[in-house]
Amino acid sequence: MTATSHIHVQPVYLAGPGDCATITTPLLQHGWAQAEDQHHPFLRAPDSDTTLYQDPKGDWHLVCPFPADGSHAWSAVFTATTPAEVLAASALATAQALAGADHGRLRELGKPDSLVTRAGWKRDSSITNPLIWRSHDGAARLLYTPDYLTKTASWAVSVTAGPQAEAGWRAHFTSGAPRWVINAVLEVAASDRPVARPADALPRASLMQLTTPTAAGLPDDRRSAAGLRFARPVRLHQAAATTASHPGTTGSCRGRR
Repeated sequence: MTATSHIHVQPVYLAGPGDCATITTPLLQHGWAQAEDQHHPFLRAPDSDTTLYQDPKGDWHLVCPFPADGSHAWSAVFTATTPAEVLAASALATAQALAGADHGRLRELGKPDSLVTRAGWKRDSSITNPLIWRSHDGAARLLYTPDYLTKTASWAVSVTAGPQAEAGWRAHFTSGAPRWVINAVLEVAASDRPVARPADALPRASLMQLTTPTAAGLPDDRRSAAGLRFARPVRLHQAAATTASHPGTTGSCRGRR
């Protein structure tokens, strides 16, 4: 196999879906098993009813009906174009919790809004329900929606890209979702760490907002991905370019049709 041409881009929330192996490989390594019912293939955690599956639209559903700590059932839905690294953070944190991890570090990151505030996101004071925090480029939003009747609340991340907001993704967590699983997603989504993508697979709507940092140790020279998409891309090692399959999808993490 020859190495696939990639470039590194940031922010991750505008990088496009990426490779599904980023999501599924860690779960398989934690003992999750592939299965299928009459509706769809899925991955199931060992000794648990927790599952991860894609629906016919390509949206991902992470469902935890009986948390090991006895807390309320919860679930999360990620639309088909969610970056694989973002979804993987949620799925891996869940797998680790089921295996006994207490996620003290993720809890110590504080409330989700505190995490993104430290990353430079700003509260939109003009809107009070839901409460909204926006990334510095305005493309990403964290939403907190309280339900005053049930005295519960839910969190969501919403990203739009392009001049007409024609592209993006959304992740929604039900009210029972633990803080650590939301923080796992936000820690990745709000990070300035670049991610690798095939040069010809970058979302067109995001090209003017994506940047490509130089290699570590060189002067900071962030250039627009729009200019580099058709230039000679960075080559990754063969191992980094290898893709793997998962139930319902192979390679590129795009929605099933």
